[in-house]
Formats: sequence, C-alpha cells, structure tokens
Amino acid sequence: MTGRISILLGAGASRPFFKQRHEDLSTATICKNVLDENSWEKIVERYNQAKARPGYDTLRANISAHEVSTFLRSFSRVLAQSKYLDTINFEFYVQALDRLASVYRRGEDQITDPDSALFFVRREKHFQKHEIQPRFDFGFENTHPGGFHYLPYLIREIIASVIIAFQQHSDKKQYARGKRLFENFLQKIQTVSKGFDIISLNYDPLISEVTNNIGEIVSGFDETFNEVEFLEATNTVSYLHGHIGFVPLGLNAHKDFYFYDDYEQAQEVRFERLFVGHKETQIFDHPDVGINYNSFLTSGTNKIDSFGRNPYSAYYSRFVESISESELIIVMGLSLNEIHLETFLRNMFVLNKIQKGIRTKVIFVDLKSEREAQQIIKKRRLPDNLFARLRIIFSDKITTKPRLDVFEALREFKANFINELRNRGFGRLSNNIIYYSKGVEGFLQEFETVLKRIESD
Repeated sequence: MTGRISILLGAGASRPFFKQRHEDLSTATICKNVLDENSWEKIVERYNQAKARPGYDTLRANISAHEVSTFLRSFSRVLAQSKYLDTINFEFYVQALDRLASVYRRGEDQITDPDSALFFVRREKHFQKHEIQPRFDFGFENTHPGGFHYLPYLIREIIASVIIAFQQHSDKKQYARGKRLFENFLQKIQTVSKGFDIISLNYDPLISEVTNNIGEIVSGFDETFNEVEFLEATNTVSYLHGHIGFVPLGLNAHKDFYFYDDYEQAQEVRFERLFVGHKETQIFDHPDVGINYNSFLTSGTNKIDSFGRNPYSAYYSRFVESISESELIIVMGLSLNEIHLETFLRNMFVLNKIQKGIRTKVIFVDLKSEREAQQIIKKRRLPDNLFARLRIIFSDKITTKPRLDVFEALREFKANFINELRNRGFGRLSNNIIYYSKGVEGFLQEFETVLKRIESD
C-alpha cells in the first residue's frame, strides 16, 4: 500500500472503550439521559446561572425542565408506536427541539399540520394522514418563547455532559487500552501510506487525545481554526459532526471556533458566554435557507446544514478530496445510517473507477464484538441487509454469473463467505469490498495481518 488512506470512524469506533459499570456510551444511554428530567434540571440550572446577570430580564427566557422533559417523553411514546422507524436514537429528540424552537420563535404555540407535528417520522408512500390527530398541542406554560431559542443548545449540552461523565468514570484500563490500540494503529498507517485522513463522526475525546499524542496529525486548530493549515496538511483529523471541545463564539460573519482539550472547561466557557452580547456562544446559524441550531455539536437529522461554515465546510472539503483520491478506505463503527455520507461515498467510488482508474479497496469493520461474530459464523446467518447496503454504496456486485444463475451464485457466495470468516476473520463481498467481522478491537490489533492478506490475494 503506497497511496493515501481514508479512515472513517462512526460512533461505534470508540464505544468499546467507554464502559461504566453495566453501561457503555451507546445511543440508548444518551437517549435515556436526554429524556430524563434530572438531566434537564441540572442543565437548566447552569443555564439560569448564566443568564442571572444584572440588568437582564430573566423571565423572558425562562425554561421549565419538567415541561421540556415531559414534551420529549411524549414524543418518545409516539416514536415507539410508529411502524415506520427501525430504531430510535437521540438525534430524533434533537431534531424535535430544533423544530420546536423555530416554531416558537415565530410566536406559535401549536402545530396544526400533521406533517410538521410528526416531522421525525420517516415518510412512506403508504403513510396516511388520517392515522394522526390533526392537532398537536405542546402544553408549555412556564417556558417562555425566548427560552425555546436555547433548547437546541441545551440538549446538545446534555449530550456533552453524558460524554464527559463517561470519560471521567469509565474503566480507566479499558479507556487507556483503546488509546493505545488506536495510537499503534495510526502509527502503522503512517508507515504504509503517503498520507491519511481521519474523518471522525464522534463527539467524544478519544480520537482527539490519540492524535494529540502522536503529533503530525492536523485538525486545523491552534488558537482558532485555520483552514489553510488544515487543507494543506498531509495527515489530518476532522470532526465532521462536531466535538465536545468545540467553543463557537460570535455570530454570522464574525465567528471564531476554539478547541479546548479540557472538556469541562469548554462547557463552562460556552455557558459563561451565553448572554455576554459580544463574542457570545453561537447557538444557531442563519444560512440562506433558514435557521439551524448546529453549533459545537452537529446533530439531528439535517446535519448537512452545518457544512456552510468552517470548520465543518473545510472538513467536508477534505473528506471529498480524501475519498476521491484514496486507494484504501477503512470504515469503523459506522451503522450506515448517514445518508448524506453514504451517497457521497457511492458517487466517489463510481468516479474513481470510471475516470481515474483507481481500484479503491474498502474495509468495513463491523460493530459486533469477536464473540458476536463467532455466533454468526456458528449459526451461518449473515447480516444480509448490511451487505446489501455495502454493495449499493460501493456499486459492486458479488457475482458476474448470468442472471439466470443468480440464486445459485448467492448460495455459493454465502457458503464461501462463511468459510472465509471462519478461517480468517474477514471475507470479500467483492474484489474491492472486504468485511471484517471481529469488531473494532480485533481490527486494530490485526490490521497489518489483514492488509498483507488482502494484498497477497
């Protein structure tokens, strides 16, 4: 391997190393916290302290933690009853408050359009409007419209608080082990490539701490974000969906992004500067198409709205360049639910093959642990939906046999694939798509062996 390498890290990439008692840093854990009234009580208390300034009218931005958490739990019950959702994650709740804030900023206290009231339900052609009550009342009495403006920011701070708590109270040995495994992995990447780009979709600090220890991996942050330094670097790390260490100050054209290695301090600075008037914490942005609330964390279901400003714009530009020029793409901990990224990956993969003649290889590292992978092999049951998604994204076929033989070819392919997983821990979905079954920890340890076997095949 002599070309460039792209490393795309989803939330599952660091999850094995954030374990606290009987919990890990999962979507379910974050969901539980964003619905919890105690979480809202704590974050609203910090919000009240920030706005308790002399001469500031505290009533015009009042927020009731009870009302907000009750509202989110009612949304949760609606989501749970929906037949159009496979899974529920915290991003639905973030999107709910983003939309709610924009509604209340216009002075409305209810939504009468079912499409708007249940915006978070995935639309299907057989979805019938008469299935939903035509009126959805929010029932807020002690939360002032001025306070709704801050709800999207506060739910993001709850997510940040959960991550900070996990970092502080997780198993120290496991966390240190995760940092060591990633450091060793990236040092090996440096020796086998002309350069690499880490595209992290994680909010947590594990990857940023690893890259700081290694050095010569540029995030673009010194005092503030420097897009020229970032875009010209050989080895980069980007936080495409934000980071708990980000501190965005100022509004519109007069914005600066800062990065704090002390994440509690970063949160403290964001709260302290909520109501200062000059260089205050940026909690929303005004793109041409309308307001969006992605700031230090990009969440919800409309993440692409944040790509109109730096550092996110520079990160996305580098992502485009990296994927289009890389000879190897390593995908770890990604659930393949990021449509804006999947579509782009597919387009770039087609472009490489047609125009540039680059036969890009993709290694997809499953979220499952090695133990779970062995159960799949033992039962000889493959995650067909996942494989189908991978083949669609990367525009490859598993067989070149005539169409009439397709079912026979599939049976033959699955049998051979299971044998590959049993013997080597990874298998080929096609000539260029490799599926590694033993999870992130296993791959970080076996990367060199896997790469040598792939190149020798």
